Amino acid sequence: FAETNNGFKVFRTTYKEARDACELCASNLAPRVKDLKGDKVGLYMSNSERWIEVFWAILMCGKSPLLLNTMTDTTVISHILATYGCDVVICDKSTINNEGTGCRMIPSDKLFVEDARLSVKEYNIPWSDSIFLMTSGTSGNIKLCEYNGINFYHQISDSVEVIRICGQMKKHVDGMLKQSGTFREN
Repeated sequence: FAETNNGFKVFRTTYKEARDACELCASNLAPRVKDLKGDKVGLYMSNSERWIEVFWAILMCGKSPLLLNTMTDTTVISHILATYGCDVVICDKSTINNEGTGCRMIPSDKLFVEDARLSVKEYNIPWSDSIFLMTSGTSGNIKLCEYNGINFYHQISDSVEVIRICGQMKKHVDGMLKQSGTFREN
């Protein structure tokens, strides 16, 4: 699933470990979001493996992740959250000090403890099929875009044609996409 390093040692996370982490997070998150009026849960974290695990856990809980840009001013974030009816935001160490959102902030580390009473499967919640992205597009005005499974299917299937047409997209190391990881504290 992921391979990161701290400059000295390589840390590996298998898909099973990642799935188990997602299920643990969802088991702790489900009782906290089951009675929300809306379907959105803000995700206000820096890029990391934990971000990915929380993202999937939100979907497992039947809620739609609202992906919040950590580089955006908290006044703008607060406006987005109020405008689009988001009452809960999951944050991490880098964003927890930006609590000026007016929402209930849940530190992500609290969702990865072994104290869930029920597994997420026992909640019998249908997965959400949508996510919300913040974008300013070319206008500079922040808006939300909703994507669902069908939208993602079309983006992925269309990517073959985009790569065929656009030579710049092909310029990677040995034909593979080059990605870099970030260090994750264990």
